[in-house]
Amino acid sequence: MQAPVDFAEITAETPTLSTVTAEYQVIQMQFNQAQTSEQRKSVIEQWDALRRRLSTWKELTRLHFHQDTQNPEYKTALDYCSELSPSLIALEVDLKRQLIHSRDRAELEKSLGRKDASRVYCVMRSRRFCILSRISALGKSHLSI
Repeated sequence: MQAPVDFAEITAETPTLSTVTAEYQVIQMQFNQAQTSEQRKSVIEQWDALRRRLSTWKELTRLHFHQDTQNPEYKTALDYCSELSPSLIALEVDLKRQLIHSRDRAELEKSLGRKDASRVYCVMRSRRFCILSRISALGKSHLSI
């Protein structure tokens, strides 16, 4: 049986936009320079590790705040998370667009498996749908995305 995890021991480094942007730029550059399927798959794995790290930080930040909404440090951290999130989403979407329009798309689907590759496409479609729904709800359906 596994020992219980002490929540206080779980930590996640707070990212900065400049650091994450640089990491995404490196990932995009490495993907563009990759010569083999294995190299491209390795780059996708780096990106997945980055996404998981950022997700852990976001969820931990939200969890801390919801545990103690009166803690000013947790409130400041949540505000920063909320401020940074749109930029992080934009970086992720840009990379997903690159993957979707990649000349190596079929190869990626084969090496990652269609299920994993299709998650990238589904998220893109669902985000677009979500954005369009929000615009429509605001009565601004004349905008195009």
